[in-house]
Amino acid sequence: LRHAALVAAVGLAELDRARGQLTRETVQALIARAEQSLLINPDGATAQADWISVQCLAAQHQADAGLDPKPTLDRALAFYWTRTQDPRPPALHAAQRMLNGLTTERDRARTRLALPRTIKASGRMPDELSDMIRSQTKPRGVPAA
Repeated sequence: LRHAALVAAVGLAELDRARGQLTRETVQALIARAEQSLLINPDGATAQADWISVQCLAAQHQADAGLDPKPTLDRALAFYWTRTQDPRPPALHAAQRMLNGLTTERDRARTRLALPRTIKASGRMPDELSDMIRSQTKPRGVPAA
């Protein structure tokens, strides 16, 4: 029953997030509920998956607010790899996929933010940069295109 209530609350919070209405207080309340479930059943895969799902929602909320979700995602990944055990049930595999997806999104966002600064610092325009890369990958003696 505790799991069903938490899943429903997370679903409602995700709807609020989609509308731009998710509050920090709601996220904190969900984190507290997920941690309470872990206190009751620390080795339960359902409680573990619920905790990870709430951490993913918290990370998304942080990113929406312009904050760095890295600490939250790192904590959730560390939890997954240290607190869960093989064979992991499907709920935990789904939680891992969600974490991996969010981590990938975060890394891509950081790369997109860093790339213009890198190009500007190089003093080259993107076309010049790609020309330079192509010329460095051609065999010696072959003129660059």
